[in-house]
Amino acid sequence: MHFHQEGAKTYILLVAIKRNDIPSFSQLVKKSKGILEQREADTWNTPLHLVSKFGHADMVSEIVALRPDMVAAENKGRETPVHEACRIGNAEILKLLLYANPGAAHKLNTERKSALFLACSCGHVDVVNVLLKEPGMLDLLEDGIDHTCIHAAVSVGHMDVVRELLSVCPGLARRIDENGNSPLHCASEKGHREITWALLRLDTKLAQQYNNSGHTPLHLATINYKAPVIEGFVLIAPASFQLATKDGETVFHLAVRYGRYDALVFLILICNGMNLFGRGDRYGNTILHLAVYGGQHQIAEYILNKTRVEINSLNCRGLTALDILDQAKQSQENQHLAAMFMKAGGKRSMELLSQSGNARGHAVTLLDNTPKRAQFVTKHELQLTTKNLEIGSSPASYSPSSFTSPISRNSSSLPSPQSSRSSPYLPSPQTNNSSPQHPVKNVFDNKAQMPDPVLSPMVTQHRFPSENLLEPRRKHQKAHREALQNARNTIILVAGLIATVTFSAGINPPGGVYQGELMTGKSIASKTTAFKIFEISNHVALFTSLSIVVVVVSIIPYRRKPLTRLLVVAHKVMWVAVAFMATSYVAATWVILPHNEREELVFVALLAVSIGSLGTAFIGLTVMLVNHCLKKSKWRKERRERGEANADLETGSQNSDIESTNKKGYHSY
Repeated sequence: MHFHQEGAKTYILLVAIKRNDIPSFSQLVKKSKGILEQREADTWNTPLHLVSKFGHADMVSEIVALRPDMVAAENKGRETPVHEACRIGNAEILKLLLYANPGAAHKLNTERKSALFLACSCGHVDVVNVLLKEPGMLDLLEDGIDHTCIHAAVSVGHMDVVRELLSVCPGLARRIDENGNSPLHCASEKGHREITWALLRLDTKLAQQYNNSGHTPLHLATINYKAPVIEGFVLIAPASFQLATKDGETVFHLAVRYGRYDALVFLILICNGMNLFGRGDRYGNTILHLAVYGGQHQIAEYILNKTRVEINSLNCRGLTALDILDQAKQSQENQHLAAMFMKAGGKRSMELLSQSGNARGHAVTLLDNTPKRAQFVTKHELQLTTKNLEIGSSPASYSPSSFTSPISRNSSSLPSPQSSRSSPYLPSPQTNNSSPQHPVKNVFDNKAQMPDPVLSPMVTQHRFPSENLLEPRRKHQKAHREALQNARNTIILVAGLIATVTFSAGINPPGGVYQGELMTGKSIASKTTAFKIFEISNHVALFTSLSIVVVVVSIIPYRRKPLTRLLVVAHKVMWVAVAFMATSYVAATWVILPHNEREELVFVALLAVSIGSLGTAFIGLTVMLVNHCLKKSKWRKERRERGEANADLETGSQNSDIESTNKKGYHSY
């Protein structure tokens, strides 16, 4: 009975609070003062929490007069009535609560948010002003306990609240949250123009702050394309456009990476005089490289048509944008973009490498004012370099200290005395005082006639070919080595599979075995010709495949040519194993099929299909192999006619398989 009476009083109290019925509320509190101790079951809110939440100032005044200690009472979320007053933005109730207990304003809820944070996030500027006048509130801000309140106001766009916070504590503009974001980061990301411009006018250095992701406020504005915010950076903090991410990406790179076509167009239009959109990132990629990488066709077309980005720029991997497009999947959009590249003068890195020989004439023109013998040495040095550039050899072996080495060895790469008469890079016998047998020797014997040291920077500039131009060759060599290893692993796998299948067929012969007492386990069809063919073919396939596995696993070649030879032999032996396994299957099929005219026709049809499919594959591969051998022989003959050496200082030796089938992209072995 007592429980029902208390429950009825609690219900009447809740109804009076919701209706703001002060007489009923006062009468009920007078009859039972302990009723103020009641709390809601789910939220643990006290009556003071409820009247503060509903905004009943008179009831708040009456409760505070009776129980001022309830101002600091906490609910389940550790929030006081002050938090409720700040959430709804009632400055009058907040003043009543703080007058009774000023310390309640410093309490934090379970999320470590103060009442000031709630007021700022909700944009209640009157409540913010009341809290900022409280003693110790500035200490709370400066100590960093509640420094993210300005971030909350900025994120929602409450300019009045931001202005009040900065007027009391300007240092809040430089505070960062747990993600390293300053208030300017938040304003730029959300696109709040007025707040962004106000923060920039307060301190332009705020634009140079990086968050934990390595982005400045301008980077976030670009990624989310906030045009009014970007305009503010152009007018107030133009130097922020020079700032790049940790990967060297400018705002133009970010616009392309995140597919912000409108942002890129806007940036190029407003930053036309800054000449920034042609810069490469940490990996040497221009915005054109990134557009092709990401399949941003609209952006790539705009860059080709409307900007001055170098179309044939090489990244750190030695690839042009057209090289990257070639690696992409074939599609109508990619084909259209490739046509635009070709029309605009786009080239592949290999084409640039073949055209690099034009540097020879330019290098020689730099030596017009040099002494004759010094010209000879320097020109010969440049000739060696240009030749190495054409065949892709490493420039490191032609350092200044090693120039005498190939001459002393009478290297075949040097011009012979007969060819020197007709070469435009060598002096004629009349101008050279050297002997006919050794036309170059005296040049190095006379120290006074060595090249002028002033020429060394100029010579060095043309001596070392760009590492970027050698990158495609390295890439092809690496891809070929990986392909050989994959082929080796595949042969082992297939050989093991053949061995498994033939082993199972050998111990479980076609036609079954006798189950009687006299011949238990003996094959039923063992006396037939087809079964004998099956047994012979199956055994050959089994032990041939096992031999492949044993040999390939036992030999670990560490050079390309031995590995290629091993794979050629293993591959051809695997052909034999596959052929005999197919033969054993056909023979086994003949054993188990009924022998009548109709079934024999079916067997002949199946035999024709199997022989036709497998024979076509073998014949086709044989034709491809012969064609590849002929092309490789022709390639070697052409190299001998040009007088090119087989050695390649970059890769150890010329890979005839790759070079002779470069356009096809594959070769047979």
